[in-house]
This record gives sequence, C-alpha cells and structure tokens, in this order.
Amino acid sequence: VAEPAPESTPAGPVSPYGITKWVGERYLAFYAAEHGLSAAALRYSNVYGPRQNPHGEAGVVAIFCTRLLAGEPARINGDGRYVRDYVFGADVARANVLALEAPAAQLPPRSLVSLNIGTGVGTDVIELEAGIRAALQPLVTGHGGAALPVAEHGPPRAGDLRSSLVDARLAADLIGWRPEVPLVTGLNRTATWFFGSAARG
Repeated sequence: VAEPAPESTPAGPVSPYGITKWVGERYLAFYAAEHGLSAAALRYSNVYGPRQNPHGEAGVVAIFCTRLLAGEPARINGDGRYVRDYVFGADVARANVLALEAPAAQLPPRSLVSLNIGTGVGTDVIELEAGIRAALQPLVTGHGGAALPVAEHGPPRAGDLRSSLVDARLAADLIGWRPEVPLVTGLNRTATWFFGSAARG
C-alpha cells in the first residue's frame, strides 16, 4: 500500500476524469493570480454517504448498497485488493464550509492552494464489501429478509491504481479540517439510509 500522498506529489493524470480535475485547478490558479484572489481547491478522496446516487459516476458504496438490497451480489473488479481512502460526505461538506469561511490570512494571496480532503486510511474493496454487508445484514434480517448474496468477482478494470490515499495534514493546518467519521460509523449510517430508501420504494 502506498503512503498517503501530500499535495506536493507531482500531478500526472492519465484519464479524462483526472485531466479535467487538473485543468480546473490550473484555471483557478490563473484567475487567482490575475484578479488578486485567495483560492482553495479541495481534492476529495473517495466520498460516500447517505443520498449518494448509485447510478452513473457513482461511488462503490452506493452501488454495493443498492445491489445487495436488490438481492444482487456486489461485483468486485479483479482480485478486490485495490486500496482507496473513503471519506464521509458530512466530513467533506464541513471541509467546504471551513474553506469558504477561512480568513484571507490563512490562504496565500493571489494564488491557489490545493487541499487534500481524505482520511489517509486505506481500505480495499473486499474489506469494504464486508463492512457494507455487516452494516446491512442486521437491518435486512430484522425485517424478515434472508442472507445477503455473496460477492462475485469480475475482470479487473484497465488503469485502476492499486492504492490511492491522500495526506490531509495541510487542510488541518490551514483551515482546521480533520475527518471525524470513521469508516465503520459512516458505513452504518449509509446502510441505514439506503435500507430506509429501499423500504420506502
């Protein structure tokens, strides 16, 4: 597992998704210098939580919750040992508020500062699926449901990084942000919301 990467790690996006994020930061850096702004770009790790859309560019937590509650197995790509940094949506929302309310003295003038927003804690997809299953199963069983289906493995996805973790110490130093919701708590809150949503139809 790679060490959590600080913001100073050289950027080298290799996908359209990563390139558009990087280009957005470059535009913001230009406008900050050109117009005398203090600007911050928040670099989220893998965000998850209640109300996440399980369709389109969705996160794996929402997808797994939705599939399991529909009686379908979670689909794990490759060997499932791809490590990611999962950060709870409410923590991310708080980071945005702190960045917006940060006094100008905390952010350098006429420039952009990039801030990682993540936990620095790695969890692979097999561990994640087990955590989601552990959160959902008591809810399902408690309402007369059966055991959730066992996960299935599909082919690996081309270009998936083996490990992607971020070091968020700069966010703590500049805007006072630290993650507060541990993964097990976040998964329980998320599972409870998706279960309620499925029950409501």
